[in-house]
Amino acid sequence: MRAEVSVNIAFSRERVFRAYRDELPKLVGGLENVKEISVTSRTEDASVVKLASLWRANAEVPSMAKRFVPEWIEWDDYADWNESTFTVAYRTQSRLYPAALDSRGGISFHEIASGTSMDVRGELNFDASKVPGVPRLLVRTANPLIERFLVGQIKPNFLGIAKSLEQYLSRA
Repeated sequence: MRAEVSVNIAFSRERVFRAYRDELPKLVGGLENVKEISVTSRTEDASVVKLASLWRANAEVPSMAKRFVPEWIEWDDYADWNESTFTVAYRTQSRLYPAALDSRGGISFHEIASGTSMDVRGELNFDASKVPGVPRLLVRTANPLIERFLVGQIKPNFLGIAKSLEQYLSRA
């Protein structure tokens, strides 16, 4: 399932890019579905910064999935931030069921007259057959429901990041 979000932020591309990359854990307050983000590793090589982060969700799990998903959800986010192209390539891995989720995509930052356009494009695929205990008869029904739920969590988070970035940059 595709996830796409575009949002404009009223600050320069360089400031938005660097603040997003370097200050993301401070921006959690604007994310309704995320409780905490912590950077677990950071490496820098020329214009590329590779970040690994642990995300902890604060989301209401659908009733159908509560049997298989705890109230907390954690995932690892791996992102390559390329400052020469103002792009990010990311991959997300579920800590609970790593084989069941394939989530990856990119973010691009473009200069516009009013500041920066941040465009997020990603693909998220879930395979419930790789979750222990899910009956085979439910897999075809569960996959699109879980994918819609997860994409439904992603979009508000990117919009929340944009809002938090604007607030953060207006105070800086």
